[in-house]
Amino acid sequence: MTDLDHATRVAALRRVPLFRRLSPATIHELARRTTQATVGPGTELVRQGEPGDHLGIMVTGSAAVVRDDHGIGFLAEGDFFGEMALVDGEPRSATITTTAASVVLRVGAEDFEALLKIPHVARALLEGMSARLREMQQSL
Repeated sequence: MTDLDHATRVAALRRVPLFRRLSPATIHELARRTTQATVGPGTELVRQGEPGDHLGIMVTGSAAVVRDDHGIGFLAEGDFFGEMALVDGEPRSATITTTAASVVLRVGAEDFEALLKIPHVARALLEGMSARLREMQQSL
């Protein structure tokens, strides 16, 4: 697969709950800062216990989430991962491995940190993380 064009990256980012409250200008800037990984099934995207260096967004495909050798969930198009390690500096809390051919956009730690320095962006990201936490709590 060739690299996604800018419009496709913007559309993919808009589908991510974490970014829904960001302004169009901020989404476009974020899209410019993403890198793309196109991988096959069985590719380890992140490993539990390793330091976090990027936020990942599933554009296509799927992945299994495993913590301490126990499956705890799946990721599909529009899902994101890795934000906790970037926010709190702790190691990755799970291993994520693709279960199908996938396209993943990555936002590097430096770019994510730069976003957090903009007050309205930081607030929007916090609201997105809060919404995700509430959704998880409701499913318990």
